[in-house]
Amino acid sequence: RAMTYADRQAPDKAFEVLQQCRRTLKYTYPFAFYLERNNESIMFEDNQAHLERTTEILSEFLEREFDGQHETVLKLKNTT
Repeated sequence: RAMTYADRQAPDKAFEVLQQCRRTLKYTYPFAFYLERNNESIMFEDNQAHLERTTEILSEFLEREFDGQHETVLKLKNTT
């Protein structure tokens, strides 16, 4: 089956999302450093850790050679 326009846009969108995730993380580290330790800061750090993990998963996926196969594009869409 031929790739659709949306399929071809998925890698660009994934790289855009990866950039946004890394930019967000860049600003969360100093913010977390100055937070007073309480339940909210613990929740914030848990969310930060989750974003770190999912950002790395997306990054590793994008590092693999993209062969343009439809299955690869579908997996990429689910990641973003």
